[in-house]
Amino acid sequence: LGLGKQYRVQPRFILALWGLESDFGNQQGSYPVLSVTASLAYEGQEAYRKEFISALKILASQSVDFNELKGSSTGAMGPLGLMPSTYLQYGSDGDGDGKVDIWNSFADGLASVANYLRQAGWDDTQTWGRQVKAPESIKNDQLGVGYQASFSHWQKLGVRRYDGGDLPGRTDMQVSLIMPDGKRGRHYLVYQNYRALRSWQDSDYFALAAAYLSERIKYPSSK
Repeated sequence: LGLGKQYRVQPRFILALWGLESDFGNQQGSYPVLSVTASLAYEGQEAYRKEFISALKILASQSVDFNELKGSSTGAMGPLGLMPSTYLQYGSDGDGDGKVDIWNSFADGLASVANYLRQAGWDDTQTWGRQVKAPESIKNDQLGVGYQASFSHWQKLGVRRYDGGDLPGRTDMQVSLIMPDGKRGRHYLVYQNYRALRSWQDSDYFALAAAYLSERIKYPSSK
């Protein structure tokens, strides 16, 4: 709760990312991050040049030594799955011991993710979005997180809540309509927090998985 208030990010979303990245800490990588990022960069994956350099900067800072700098086969580090560049930019000292140890300090990992989401534009007065029903007349160039409009705009185009009711009457939000599986699949109106989740990993499926897992954390099924 304290972390949520400090960074103004609902904790259930941070926990959802933890679950997706490492099965709540049960599947952490043990690969040398320098070796992994260097190999992937050599294979031609341009983004890993930046990650390799970032890993070198982590070592140069002396906050972590070579044997501690472990990650997954894609370079994601610790139970929260931070890439080296993300660690450098958003890593936070959650336990107050003066260093950012996302491998051994759960508090540091959670704080780092909270800081990332906050800097990505998180708004804790909102949720992530909602499943809706949309007519097939919606044009393709109006789909995707890059196209933003008001609830009233989508209401006029025939978009409705999943139960058929009217959309919210709020006028202070710009929301997007996504259909990851096409017009015959599920339809969602998504908000700024969804865009923040999607920036963590550039995938609607990943962001939706995080969103749905956060809902299960908030409303666990009764047994």
